[in-house]
Amino acid sequence: MTTRRQVLKWAAAASAAATGALQVRTSTAASRESTQPIELFVFDRRFADARAAAARSAANGVETAAFEGDLTELWYDRLDLRWRAAPMTLAGLTTSSGLFVLETLAADRGMRVVERIQLSAQTPGGEPLYSWTIAPRPRA
Repeated sequence: MTTRRQVLKWAAAASAAATGALQVRTSTAASRESTQPIELFVFDRRFADARAAAARSAANGVETAAFEGDLTELWYDRLDLRWRAAPMTLAGLTTSSGLFVLETLAADRGMRVVERIQLSAQTPGGEPLYSWTIAPRPRA
């Protein structure tokens, strides 16, 4: 049976597709549970859209962390050290592979992706960019 919520989602998607602003959004109840402010914005500096989003975040007082395709240095020099001390809420704009790496590392520190949005923006190679939020898992 189709629910009212599904009909509204389809209508919104159809409207967005007609205007060229289509985003694929996956969100969980955890995004509503996480009320922590964003402590760090992570972005892949190779992409203009990611750099612009980072500039907006920095203008709003959010610390930013850039990487260029490879997350190794960012992981060892910043994220791992901070995540060992305490989980934190972070957001970012990356490719799916960058998000996959961060999601995997976050799971080891008791955090998870609570929101992921596939943007209409793409890399020069045609890969979509994702806006996402990672937050600590709720304590039981």
